[in-house]
Amino acid sequence: MSYATMREMPAALKPRERAYALTVVWWGSLLFGVGVWAAHRLVLPVFLRVLLSIGEPNLAPVISVGKYVSFVLGVMLACGLLCELPLILVMLVRVGVVTPQGLRRSRPAAALGLLVLAALATPTTDALTMLLAAVPLVLFYEAAI
Repeated sequence: MSYATMREMPAALKPRERAYALTVVWWGSLLFGVGVWAAHRLVLPVFLRVLLSIGEPNLAPVISVGKYVSFVLGVMLACGLLCELPLILVMLVRVGVVTPQGLRRSRPAAALGLLVLAALATPTTDALTMLLAAVPLVLFYEAAI
């Protein structure tokens, strides 16, 4: 969708702006794809194992197709968007909203904020699932600096 929008706006952008915008679209698509892949291969198996084990052996899980698909798509969308954090930080640095020195100084607060974001984004209450979401976010933050 981003590419289609960029294809329709060449008259409004200067060549340098167009090249920058296409670079952002390319990296954004790549990072979103990496997030969706990670959700499918790494995060969802752990989420589902933990969620389906709750209440064993007394309760049997009843899963409807609609709720399962909604859950899986929600997790994939969340992981895809969270993996775009480095791109957002790089864009903010390039525009001048934040500086790398400021990001380094706010590292402890950012780590705490990313842990809270990971806790809110994960559907379970166990620490393993939260860490599976938080560790890549912290690594992405460090990579963006």
